[in-house]
Amino acid sequence: MIAPGNEWLAERATQGDATAFGDLAERCQPLLTAYVRAHVPNWTDAEDIVQEALLDAFRGIRRFEKGRPFEPWIRAICRNRVRKFFRRAVREREMFVPLDEACLRRMEALAAEGDRGGHEVAEAVWACLGEMSVRSRMLLELRHIEGVPLAEVAARSGLSRGSAAQTLLRARRRLRLSLSRGLPA
Repeated sequence: MIAPGNEWLAERATQGDATAFGDLAERCQPLLTAYVRAHVPNWTDAEDIVQEALLDAFRGIRRFEKGRPFEPWIRAICRNRVRKFFRRAVREREMFVPLDEACLRRMEALAAEGDRGGHEVAEAVWACLGEMSVRSRMLLELRHIEGVPLAEVAARSGLSRGSAAQTLLRARRRLRLSLSRGLPA
């Protein structure tokens, strides 16, 4: 028996046939994985992107135009997911505000002095944290001490992802400024 074509399965899927969509997803997954792996070096990220694209396709299958080829449609969804992945990666990198070089040099010099120097750095950090709001301290601790992903930090704090990112950005800027002023030259 000849297996049904992708367009027939896509038509069935647009009518609500979840099994037909599952068959389509199974057929297209290797193509999508190859496409994503060509753009995204991390295997885990690539798998996540493919799964998100398939979920997007499932949610939007009723918008698929009957009679059109299915592969270009689902590949476009996947391409949009890859783009979203890179936009998010750029935004997350921009949200990190490193300490300036002069501040880092002073911290290293103090730490090199032994316990006294390290103690002064710790005091400066704690003094700065003590001046921050409870929310800012909590977000900094979750993100940078516990290593919690930004989306989860937002969920735990009851903020949107964008608000959590902005709060963290401001808190890191304040910490950097406070440390650069509070550490002896």
